Amino acid sequence: MKEWTEIYEQMRGTFAQRAGFVPSEGCDSAVRLYALAAELQSLLMQADWVLDQSFPQTAQGTYLDYHAETRGITRGAAEKAAGVIRFAAADKVTAACPIEKGTVCMTAEGVRFETTEDAAIAVGSQWVDVPAQAAEAGAGGNVIAGTVTLLSAMPVGVVQCTNPAAFSGGCDAESDEALRGRVLASYQRLPNGANAAFYELRALSHKGVDAAVVIPRMNGIGTVGVVIAAPEGEPSQALLQQGYCAVHVLRGMEALHLIVNVQADGQSAEVELKNAHTHIVRVEKNGETVFRAGGSDTQDGMTDHSCLTVGRIVEFADTCRLADIEPTLQKQIDCNTRIAEEGLNNRWGVNVGRLYYENGKPLQAYAAAASDARMSGCDLPVVIVSGSGNQGATASLPVIVYARQRGYDREKLLRALALSDLIAIHLKSGIGRLSAYCGVVCAATGAGCAMTYLDGGTLEQIERTITNSIATASGIVCDGAKPSCAAKIAAAVDAGIMGYRMYLHDREFRRGEGIVSDSVDKTIRNVGILAQQGMLQTDRTILEIMQQK
Repeated sequence: MKEWTEIYEQMRGTFAQRAGFVPSEGCDSAVRLYALAAELQSLLMQADWVLDQSFPQTAQGTYLDYHAETRGITRGAAEKAAGVIRFAAADKVTAACPIEKGTVCMTAEGVRFETTEDAAIAVGSQWVDVPAQAAEAGAGGNVIAGTVTLLSAMPVGVVQCTNPAAFSGGCDAESDEALRGRVLASYQRLPNGANAAFYELRALSHKGVDAAVVIPRMNGIGTVGVVIAAPEGEPSQALLQQGYCAVHVLRGMEALHLIVNVQADGQSAEVELKNAHTHIVRVEKNGETVFRAGGSDTQDGMTDHSCLTVGRIVEFADTCRLADIEPTLQKQIDCNTRIAEEGLNNRWGVNVGRLYYENGKPLQAYAAAASDARMSGCDLPVVIVSGSGNQGATASLPVIVYARQRGYDREKLLRALALSDLIAIHLKSGIGRLSAYCGVVCAATGAGCAMTYLDGGTLEQIERTITNSIATASGIVCDGAKPSCAAKIAAAVDAGIMGYRMYLHDREFRRGEGIVSDSVDKTIRNVGILAQQGMLQTDRTILEIMQQK
């Protein structure tokens, strides 16, 4: 885009060629050229804007919506968070206390909620729970329990209000970037009503559908099956105890191998997955194969992390553009902090996080509290690391809390988080997708390194922190996702903190002491060998023990 001054000088040059003289500054001709140059620049800017709106790759707002409509796609609308507000009297009431529909309550930050139906505190009762929703649509209405405490107008007889559980379900309108991705995918995959892309995109357009797999000829020629997934959580223990399912250990070489068989009304279906939780290799219906993946069943599909070294990670943390990492890391800060606070403020699992918090250990507490909530069914989102929510919480929350305690600025926090996440990924890469080696050890080691980084530690000191941490906590085994993961996270964070404190006192474990080698990257490779080869039988033994339960 040309600046107006450049346009002005170009016009003066053209004028001089045609008129035979250069108009002096301030003369009538120069003023006219000056004004015209400014208008031309404005027109050029408008033309560039119009050009941007002409293509889905660069269109914004309403104009991107127009492109989406041509592909049969609609932007996801914002939704209001919903929950329950508890209205309480000072004591059991002797006359009903009505609470009208539309009664407004607020958080201390001014987030407003409205009751959605008429209700009343009944005679002989002290409180009543009333359905409510956020006054405004958007994710801002998703607040944790106990935060909706202010009444704009106190109903007669009511002395206080609160939300006994979190408000959830609120979401912002689909962003331009998310909508743009769906629009461009529709061009690339060309859904036409007869191919898999058409059915997959139609399934994903429905609220609550997180993933979809299309199975051609699932019920014979001329039929299509669509298997969808949503974040529903685990089945209840009560259902499992009724004998609805049975689990058997597979004897194979794959680290991740699942065969799921379901039967009902005289019919059966079987789905086989290998090496990845989303890699379906075979589908059968009533004993007949209706789908088989092409290519190798053993292809893992994991991202190549061979370029990572501790030195390169530190260099990246020091030099990367904040604009490249900030959007992702801000989501990590927001989401992971929110679920940690949920775990601290409410009863989830055995409340390991709250125990640590009450004992003055907030770094361990926040990470453990996030796991308390996740492992016990909380539906708040978590930004993951290495495919794991627990690892995402462990790699981020101790760093966030530590930075806030020490008063480090936003830029320093973001760079430290980037380092923690990448160190965790680097350590986990050698372990593989599934192992009896507990992955939170990798994440906690990343957090310890981030603390070292925040306090100005050098590359050598960060390497020492890694060595000290994994030499301490590498014995923690993974025996499935469950409430005790919170305690393992707290223990791993303890090890990460100890690794950091040992560096502060110029102490470290030396070569030949267990799995410690003469360089940090060799020690990391040793961890991978331990996890993949040494703990293969451990993994099988754990599965057998769990099956005996």
